[in-house]
Amino acid sequence: MNTAYKTRVPSPFQVARKPYVPPVEKTDTVREEVRKLLGTYDFSATFEIDDQTATTLKHIPGLIAFLCTIKKGDKVIGIGRGATVINQINRFIVRTINYAFNASLVDGIVRSTKILDVFRPDAQQHPWNGPSAPKPVSYGETEQYAGSGDSITDKQKSYLLQLIQTNVSDEDDREQQISQLGEMSRDEASEAIQSFKR
Repeated sequence: MNTAYKTRVPSPFQVARKPYVPPVEKTDTVREEVRKLLGTYDFSATFEIDDQTATTLKHIPGLIAFLCTIKKGDKVIGIGRGATVINQINRFIVRTINYAFNASLVDGIVRSTKILDVFRPDAQQHPWNGPSAPKPVSYGETEQYAGSGDSITDKQKSYLLQLIQTNVSDEDDREQQISQLGEMSRDEASEAIQSFKR
């Protein structure tokens, strides 16, 4: 005699077994990124008197200006400036000078970390800054790309106009110099700008 058995109906209260899945190793991205940045960084800070700022602001008595150059190896990675004025308001000479000194250091460090990714040991070169990247161009070459040729650039013209209006007191002489701006070459404009700075 053949007995037919019914298949067992699973209980609704029984937990169904899930298939075995081997554990996946989790990587913590945040910790990995933090770990990449840990370590000792060697860079140097060179301090000088900031002659350019002192010359530009020569009309301010008691001005003290520092220029801080941050280097990693032999490459400049940041330049910072710090300035202060010693007068009757800022009478504490040592503290005031230290403020300008520290400001130049902080400015140099901030600029080096904002502009370049030099502190990341795993930084990869982008095609724009790799070995085949175009060479940096100077101020004059940049203007050449704009199609200005050898004539005075718009920046030079605008700056010379300001210098003439500020420094030339005789009205006839001022009008004559302004009228000649359009005929100047780039080199003549540079010489004219330098003559105002002397």
